[in-house]
Amino acid sequence: MCASGYGAALVQFFACNMSEPKVLEFLHNVGILTSPGEVSNLLTKHQTGFHTEKAAIYEAGLRSSPWQHVDDTLTWTSQSRPGKCHQKILVCCARI
Repeated sequence: MCASGYGAALVQFFACNMSEPKVLEFLHNVGILTSPGEVSNLLTKHQTGFHTEKAAIYEAGLRSSPWQHVDDTLTWTSQSRPGKCHQKILVCCARI
């Protein structure tokens, strides 16, 4: 992906915890005209390596604790899709 010219934006997104709108703003500020959908696709599509790593971290976390706590909560969005409800599921492990 870095060869596509978006490398710096991807580094900022992942390393600096920037939101997608801020990545889009960064790209526009350096003269790269693209759409919010393209930024989202760059950050979420074809990321098999990241998904594999995430799954391994999750599994290691589950194995590291004698118990886990699962919590789900509803979150309402107000920016991109006003009034849309999303469900977030959190898994926490004991600190031993």
